[in-house]
Amino acid sequence: MKPGVYPPEVGGVEHRWIPRRKGGLETPLQGRFTREGTRLAFAPSPAYDALVLICLIGGPLYGLVTTMGWAILLPNAAFGPGWVGIAVGLAGLWAAMSNERMTVNLTDRSYRRLEGQGIVKRFVSGSLSELDAVVLMTEVLPMGSLGGTRVMYRLVIFWRGNRQPLLIVDSESSTIAAGAPVQSGAGRLHQIGLNYSAAMGVPFYDNAHLPGRCPLPVV
Repeated sequence: MKPGVYPPEVGGVEHRWIPRRKGGLETPLQGRFTREGTRLAFAPSPAYDALVLICLIGGPLYGLVTTMGWAILLPNAAFGPGWVGIAVGLAGLWAAMSNERMTVNLTDRSYRRLEGQGIVKRFVSGSLSELDAVVLMTEVLPMGSLGGTRVMYRLVIFWRGNRQPLLIVDSESSTIAAGAPVQSGAGRLHQIGLNYSAAMGVPFYDNAHLPGRCPLPVV
């Protein structure tokens, strides 16, 4: 593990990271070791994937049922306006278009990633030597809570020379006490970040004490 703050200074000039230029929903990825620890998969939980599928199928179906007047077949059911189903379907479509994931082969030190925010997706493969760092980042959320501050912690993978767009591989929201350091709730993700960086052989930087913006803006 390298000490210090990411990005480090190289030759006296700060190596700045380029914010992601593609907007979309922030897909809640989680890391899981599989195949007896030889694979590290960053993917949404099965429950999230199921919810996206339900929205994609159930939303338009609900809108069709209410629009076509099929509610008369179920006289005891209370149906809302058809636009609700269309909105749910569009939300599911947005989530599906924002979906990303990555699988790391720890044996041959390679990765394969589904990348792209939008209709056009692509599979990207490469070596773990292309990765620059795993970074723990903090964002102070605008909405607070009684007696505390809401923050979002994220584990982010950066590529060397911004070869690929960064990837948020885990996240967690927390409420910290008023006046407490912003990094006081980041202990779990700090340990997870250490585990990921050790497995992939890349540096880990803990920037949790430096509040900043979300690296993946929502548009």
